[in-house]
Amino acid sequence: MVFIVPPTLLALLKAPSSHEMGACASTMGCMIIVTGHLTVDAQDRDAFLADCLNVVGTARTTSGCLDFAMSADPIEEDRVNVLERWESEEALKAFRGSGPDDESGARIVEMHVHDYEVSS
Repeated sequence: MVFIVPPTLLALLKAPSSHEMGACASTMGCMIIVTGHLTVDAQDRDAFLADCLNVVGTARTTSGCLDFAMSADPIEEDRVNVLERWESEEALKAFRGSGPDDESGARIVEMHVHDYEVSS
């Protein structure tokens, strides 16, 4: 099965980590949390989120994905909130794929999304 990820979301999916990942790969009770927000043109936010529906659905059925959500912020009209939970760094990297092309981030004005390792 092949999934096509819209170029507008590829920049988010290949966002650099805010930490040096690796400890979770061998630690039980550990997960990766990806959280933050994107800024897009307020007039384009609904269309942007609609274009991301396939990716959200695909992520949620991907092995190792515990949760994946993108939502319109109720206060800021240009903000898209992002939350992902993954069982491991490997699962996250496998979903992110090979990365964006030159035009992939054209609709994203700013990106404030970071990866965190969390252990229990």
